Amino acid sequence: MTPNNIEQPVEEEKPPKKRSLWGAVLLVAIVILIIIAAGYYFLDREWRGRTFTYENSRFGYSVEYPIDWTLGEAPTNNDGRNISSDKDEVLCSIFGFTNSLTSESGGPQSLEEYIDWMLSDDEIDLIEKSDAEIDQADAKYLHYISMGSVMEAVYTLNKEDGLGFWCSYQNDTIRNKYSKTFITMSESIKLEVSGSVEFGGSSCETYLSGVSIPLIDTNTFVDTTYTEVTLIDSDSWDREKLPAEVIENEENGYTCYPTPLEFNSEESGGDELSQPEVTKVEWQCELEYEDFRYIETDDTGKESLVSSGFSCESISCDKDDKDNSILLCTK
Repeated sequence: MTPNNIEQPVEEEKPPKKRSLWGAVLLVAIVILIIIAAGYYFLDREWRGRTFTYENSRFGYSVEYPIDWTLGEAPTNNDGRNISSDKDEVLCSIFGFTNSLTSESGGPQSLEEYIDWMLSDDEIDLIEKSDAEIDQADAKYLHYISMGSVMEAVYTLNKEDGLGFWCSYQNDTIRNKYSKTFITMSESIKLEVSGSVEFGGSSCETYLSGVSIPLIDTNTFVDTTYTEVTLIDSDSWDREKLPAEVIENEENGYTCYPTPLEFNSEESGGDELSQPEVTKVEWQCELEYEDFRYIETDDTGKESLVSSGFSCESISCDKDDKDNSILLCTK
């Protein structure tokens, strides 16, 4: 027991603990990550891994587009597709074409000559023209008004083939809203791609979405008699002039696409920029699977599909920029 008259020692007041330097650094890092994540969500939410890939089998190019956009039907000559936004505010188109126009020297047109030829149209009011790139190839960017619509486009051209990509907007407000989408789509274009599945890409997500249609068979042949077929819609084809191979393939369920293969090298009407006459057509007839499924390799539904008469095989694809595989089940 301590006597009352003995003073108790007074504890000295301890200074407050200093905040750990590492704690402060961690806090700053967390704040920066939150800011980056917020910007990533709000500025790039159309793209965060949520895209489909369209691949063109005729010209061998591909482009990525948002999953909530709509891919149009394949045209008669299989040169590309229209792609429209979810609210139909924007109509875009990507297409390949043969460099069949001649320059003043008699050779194939250069990119600059092709753009000048395009802009000679009285319906086009040019706002901006500048240098650009498509998959590291020289290209031209155009911003113009055509028939009341605001247009953005990029074009590239070599001695044999060219590629164009444009988007049409109702007004500048809509263009400003989708300007980043146009840039992202144009930067996603690949000029040389190859895949075993028609109109698809190498992305696993693209296959699993069902947008890629697998082919049972393809038949290719040439024709020099009914060459104007490439300039008109399939509904207007003269059935009596079609090659017998086309008729036979269509009767067996194939869909046939005509592609210009050779042109008359002589100038038409004295105008070196006029479209030359097609003298040879290449036909490609494709037979698609009507009933197919793309599934993950570990999908438990495989047994049910096999028992229903499906046959499944592994195909390669890309997932998160790494080699992967999924199952293609067909019936």
